[in-house]
Amino acid sequence: MIGNLIYFIITISCIHFYIKGQYTNFFIALFLLFSKCLLIIAPGSIKIEDFGLLICIVLLLHEYIHDKNLFNSKRDPIGKIIKILICYYFLCAILSSIRGKESLPYSLILVRFDLFYLSYFIFKKIPLINILTALKKILYLNIFGGILYYLQFIGLTGILLGSDSNDGISSGITRYSNAPFLSLPLFLYLITTQEKIKHKLLLIIFYCGLFLLPMSRGVLIATVAVCSIYFFIRKKIKIKYAIFLFFIFLLFKPIISYRFSSEGSTGTGTLQEIKNAANYFLEKDFTNYNSLAIINDEGTFAFRILLVAERLNYLIQSPTSLILGEGTIHESSNSVKRYNFNIGTVINDDGTLHMQQIDTNDISFISHIFRYGLIYLVLYSIFLYLSLRKLNRGDDELFIVAMLFLSIKIVQSLGSDGFSTFSGMFLILAILAHSPKKLNNIN
Repeated sequence: MIGNLIYFIITISCIHFYIKGQYTNFFIALFLLFSKCLLIIAPGSIKIEDFGLLICIVLLLHEYIHDKNLFNSKRDPIGKIIKILICYYFLCAILSSIRGKESLPYSLILVRFDLFYLSYFIFKKIPLINILTALKKILYLNIFGGILYYLQFIGLTGILLGSDSNDGISSGITRYSNAPFLSLPLFLYLITTQEKIKHKLLLIIFYCGLFLLPMSRGVLIATVAVCSIYFFIRKKIKIKYAIFLFFIFLLFKPIISYRFSSEGSTGTGTLQEIKNAANYFLEKDFTNYNSLAIINDEGTFAFRILLVAERLNYLIQSPTSLILGEGTIHESSNSVKRYNFNIGTVINDDGTLHMQQIDTNDISFISHIFRYGLIYLVLYSIFLYLSLRKLNRGDDELFIVAMLFLSIKIVQSLGSDGFSTFSGMFLILAILAHSPKKLNNIN
């Protein structure tokens, strides 16, 4: 109850700040909402994403009343593809009801989760200088959450949400996954900005630890790969920074080496999981598989590959389902009971283990492909292509951060879903909403 009240107040504050033109405060308040107040205040019965959606809908209505050209996407291919995607989601919801896959109310409830992409048109109203100013303030605000995160390793747990359930291997290095929100893009900002920042090298080390210590293999692989390619192609890294980053690598090398070993992973280790991936994709019979057993015996990567293989194997049996998707089936409706997949995300449901049939955050796109088919995949691929092309045109810090952050999400898509939530995409959408040329006049 208290959590609902606090986040409702933050939601009202976001709306107030935006309407009054206090865009820096709006962005910081939005950060506090999505970060769950630096992971200190637990949300109540209402989901954080629903508070975000409420902000989006109220502001869209407010702006549309005052500007009927709000959704005008002339000479704006990203705005056009976002509108096409939203229209396609609603079309699939209607078709799902006609096809008898799901009731219309449940279909529409499900579609609401993707409406946050319309925030792109809200962010167009925010000057880029306000986004940059807010990001700089968040950089220092997040230090408090970072300190609380580091204190967990010396036994001070219970303050941050999720600190009592560490994801480490019982016989190995303790691992906590509750690093502060936006740690990675803030780290990217620090290593790419040309601006002189006080104690910059110390801040880089501080934020580097915040995305390394959770020991997410996907994040590590994607970040190193994307940043290496970026610095190599653009040749923008100075020798002193190269030496410094190499020093950081040596500092965290024991943790990185451990995480990619068989001792630091579930199953048989990262390399062996990758080698076995091709065999998993060729699998046709999934009746003898068990999600928890796969994770423990084969590893999380093997689990994700088999999850994708089972869903795709189901879809290809029907050309309609493969192209249009199985339908907008809600995970909580009775319609989901017609499916009996053996591999899926296992969650706690009233003290018991329950396997999700469609929803999963373990891998990107598969839940949407299952519901919306290959047409969705084509449309969203166009959105990603247009986004990367636009971001690549900017040479200033905000566009560079957004481009690297989005590229990391794409490379990491086999390890997590960074595209299906407002909290995961709001920073990228906020920067995408502007022209790269405008950034040249910020500083």
